Parts: sequence; C-alpha cells; structure tokens
Amino acid sequence: MTITVALIHMRLKPLAKKSNLEKARKLVRDAALKGANLAVLPSFVNTGPFFLYYPRTRNQSIARNQAERIPGSTYEYLSMMAIENGIYIVAGPIVERAGPKMFLTTLIIMPNGALLAKYRKIAPNIVDEDIGISPGREIVVFNDAGRAMGLLAEDDIYYPEIARALLLSGATAMIATLRPGEDVNKVKLSLLARSIENRVPILAVGGAFETVENVIDIPTMVIDPQNGIVEEINEPKDTFLLVEVMDKPSNMKEIIEASLKAKTISTILCKAAKESLVENLVAKFRSGENTA
Repeated sequence: MTITVALIHMRLKPLAKKSNLEKARKLVRDAALKGANLAVLPSFVNTGPFFLYYPRTRNQSIARNQAERIPGSTYEYLSMMAIENGIYIVAGPIVERAGPKMFLTTLIIMPNGALLAKYRKIAPNIVDEDIGISPGREIVVFNDAGRAMGLLAEDDIYYPEIARALLLSGATAMIATLRPGEDVNKVKLSLLARSIENRVPILAVGGAFETVENVIDIPTMVIDPQNGIVEEINEPKDTFLLVEVMDKPSNMKEIIEASLKAKTISTILCKAAKESLVENLVAKFRSGENTA
C-alpha cells in the first residue's frame, strides 16, 4: 500500500492562534485535493515558537497561559480539519497542560476527527526546561494510515536511543518535527545518522517563525537511508511537500540482529575505555602523581 504524506511548511507568527490555524487549514485542504492521505503540521502550529521572540523572564508565564488540555481548542480545530478533508493529521508539539505539569505534545488525529494518540516529547532542551516543560515517558508508533510511523519531536532527533526504540517497536518510517532556529547542519547530520543507522526514511517538517525584526527558519526535508536528503524546502513561505511512502513490512529478525550487534560493539568500547582509564591511573600512581 502507498500513502501520500503532505509535509506542511508554514510561516508562523507568535501567539497568533487564529491566523496560524486558518493558514494550516488552507494548506491541508490544498494538500488533500492533491491526494494526501496524511498531513504533518509543524511544531507550535498554533502559537508559533513564542519563546524565540519574547524575553526569557516572560516565557514561563506565557507558556502556562497558552497551554491547553487535550482535548482542547487546538485539538477541536484540527479535528474539524481532519473530518472536512478525510485525512489523518499529525500536529505538534504544542504546549499541553496535564494537572500541574506541562508537556510538548504531538497529536495524531484520525479522518473521523478522533484522537488516535498523543506523543509527549521525551527530550526537552534547556529552553523547554526553563519554561517548565516536563519530559514524556513513552514512544509512539502508529500504523493506522497504512505504514508503521514512529514520532520524533524536535530534540528527540539527537538521541539514537529514541529512534532505535521506535524501530524495535515496529516503525518502518519516522516523522520528525523540527524547531526553527536550530543549527541546520547539526539537524541534517542527526537526521541522516538516525535514518542510516535504523535503515528507515525520515520525513522531517520544519518551517519559519516570523517576528517584527526577522524570520527564523529550518528546512523541511525527506531523508532516505540510501540517498540522503532527497527533497528539501528551504524557504520561509507557506507551502507543502507531497511524499509517496510505500508500505514496507518490518523485518524484526534484521532489527534484532542489528540491535544485538550494536549492544556488543557498545560493550567492547566501554570495556576498552575502562581498561584505558585504569592503565592511566596505574601509570600515574607508579610515577608518584596524585590521583585523587
């Protein structure tokens, strides 16, 4: 089975929920008319990454004011978009409030508008922690759209363990959402590494963030484990990229063998590092140096 995924590349404004979501609705509609079965919306599709614009001292209070329970108003709007276009929607992360905690949460919405799953970003960065974001604890792989897709949110791409956990849970492709303002070379190298080491394609949605002073952006990309970055949008404009993704059954035997090999290599390297450290300490002790 082949599914057509629309990677929605948007120019977002700070705290402009209504206009940001209306723009997303138009782009999703246009993508659905061209045959998209699933649309992936960018990080902070409702509020824009506001913390890149407002002073650090205000960001925590803004985050608490903008945080939504799920279901909430943004979910309801995205649910309507899914229903009117008969399309799956992956959107986020957005700021979620759950009791006293806040998470950065990606929503997966079915064509009938129901919430299929939500994924809380596992690897918050320093900025996230500064505004009070808590880490998620569970990975998400969904296959209702026709292929087993694993979710990565922003800084998750820097952690090989998260992508490998998705692979071991059956993911045959991964969807990543990227944050504007990140080092583009670092992002590209990380995506390439995650794709190659897990032998899966990665569909990465970037976008742009517009302020009064400037525009901060990050590319939208399609990464193939054999051919690297095969498609890219690198402009601060509203558009989308259609990607046809063919179903590929997960080869669990190959995955398990690769994991065991990686574990063995890791053990050998750790042992070598430990032995080297011990040898250095012994040499210093024998030479009369202080090893405390």
